[in-house]
Amino acid sequence: MLLFAAGIGLFGTIDEQTTRLVVTLYMIIVGLGMGASFSVLGMAAIHHFSEAERGAASSTNSFVRSLGMTVGITVFGIIQRNLFTDQLAEQFHGMAQGAPGANIHDPRAMLSPEARAHIPAPVLDRLTEALASSIADTFLWALIPAALTIVCVLLMSNDRLASWTGARERASEK
Repeated sequence: MLLFAAGIGLFGTIDEQTTRLVVTLYMIIVGLGMGASFSVLGMAAIHHFSEAERGAASSTNSFVRSLGMTVGITVFGIIQRNLFTDQLAEQFHGMAQGAPGANIHDPRAMLSPEARAHIPAPVLDRLTEALASSIADTFLWALIPAALTIVCVLLMSNDRLASWTGARERASEK
């Protein structure tokens, strides 16, 4: 989880000059941090349950994980959109009100290939800067749940996972 949090922190440093290679390296760091803990945390979440309850515990864990990802994507999408529109309003204060078709409240329309073809280079640079900054700031906000995850992992018990063989032997003795 430390590797995951470090990768999220690194993503908080990106800007419009960040190369694709650097972004790919940051993605690898986040992926290694998340991937190394994904199955381990799943097993740790269900190991206290009996064999008869582990299926339900596993499916509940998967459901809660999916629900959390959905809520997280929504919340961080809203954060990023608001950061982006605030930065656009700040950078283009007073410029877009009279321009026909300009709508800073619909970034998707402004960044479509058709619209980008008609945007002057200096304006497009400011748009790109605002977008990169809003994405980096969103990753900084993502450090909060990453830090909470580290705290939760540190508070987890250190119990060893019961072996399936030992559980079967105990069940056959009954």
